[in-house]
Amino acid sequence: MDPLEYFNNGFNCAESVLLALSDCLGLTSDCIPKVATGFGGGMKTGSVCGAVSGALMAFGLIHGRTHVREVEKRNTAYQLVQEFVTQFEKEHTTIVCQTLLGVNVQTEEGRKKYREENLHLKCQVYVTTAFQIARTLLAAE
Repeated sequence: MDPLEYFNNGFNCAESVLLALSDCLGLTSDCIPKVATGFGGGMKTGSVCGAVSGALMAFGLIHGRTHVREVEKRNTAYQLVQEFVTQFEKEHTTIVCQTLLGVNVQTEEGRKKYREENLHLKCQVYVTTAFQIARTLLAAE
């Protein structure tokens, strides 16, 4: 499914990207999208964009390690993360939610501005970008 279908149906940015990438990868788990829920809105602090976090979680689903000795898996995941961040920042200059949106989502004033200015439309762009970059990186392997 397209990540915007998830996003426009009420999933947050992190959940939407993780769900859509999981669909592409043919992965299912009771943990998806649960594990991503707390990452929406930059972890509700305006920190790292939730769409970015969702994409990075998908890298972990494929290249994450289950044992400390799996150094090569960790290194592959780290390489994907670095390339993803480079590409996302090239497109949007930052991965910080508050900077991307131009509002502080921790304040009532910021949340009000988010609603009034339809900033969810910006989030749709970030969700799409994160999904496309991650899907391309994963397909290149």
